[in-house]
Amino acid sequence: SHYSNQPCSIVLNMLIGVGGTALTSTVRGASVFTPKSVSGLFLWLKADVGVTADGSNKVSAWTDQSTAGNNFSQSTAANKPTLTASAQNSLPAVVFDGTADYMTAGSISVGPWSMLAVVSKNWTTATYSGIWSHAFLGTSGRGFSTTGGAANGWFTKEFLGVGNGFNNGQSPQLAGPYGALTDNTYHLVSAGVGASCFLRLNKASVIRLSTNSVATTATATLAIGTQSATFVNNFWNGGIAELCLYNSRLADDDVIKVEDYLKAKWATP
Repeated sequence: SHYSNQPCSIVLNMLIGVGGTALTSTVRGASVFTPKSVSGLFLWLKADVGVTADGSNKVSAWTDQSTAGNNFSQSTAANKPTLTASAQNSLPAVVFDGTADYMTAGSISVGPWSMLAVVSKNWTTATYSGIWSHAFLGTSGRGFSTTGGAANGWFTKEFLGVGNGFNNGQSPQLAGPYGALTDNTYHLVSAGVGASCFLRLNKASVIRLSTNSVATTATATLAIGTQSATFVNNFWNGGIAELCLYNSRLADDDVIKVEDYLKAKWATP
């Protein structure tokens, strides 16, 4: 036997019938990895697909690319984020202004979770800023944000992820520093809560605080760009290029697979 000299990535053969009849395709070789390749994906937002923006690039809708149908919208002009072309690696991002921009989806049930995201912000200014939230409160709720001060076991300018509220002693909870990053640069952030927690920045662990337990499952409004859809505050002051949420604490191997996909696409550090 022998190997052909064709590249081993993917060979796509397409057969188009006469008169516009059915188109079929076959794929030979390695399968294409996407975040859907890992089970449990309940939200997949990417700024290069599914964004509805007006002539001023104000975003009114962002369609979930998972099969869960958690589509986001914002009808109030003052709260709409902005679609920015060529934000990172010649690809767009949805940028939130840090003062009023946010979007919401429907009310869904969430318990343990994992997040993998490519985001930017004003990193040098310490602010409480939420990437996503789900009834993010002191003794209940889930979400991921940055910190603007030291309280409840976390320090200033850290990432904070919670699975059952952010008060001191609530569990699961994680925190860790993001260090000296250049303002408005895009970075790969990965985190998850459950029976064990993880927190990674650009594929390196930065976890400092971890309280581990099974996250409480509850039903609430899912939001992006704010730390709380209940109080509508602590807005994200930067871009979201891609955001993946899973309904479990992912296995380490799966975390790395999704990280590799995002790093290759967005050319993060």
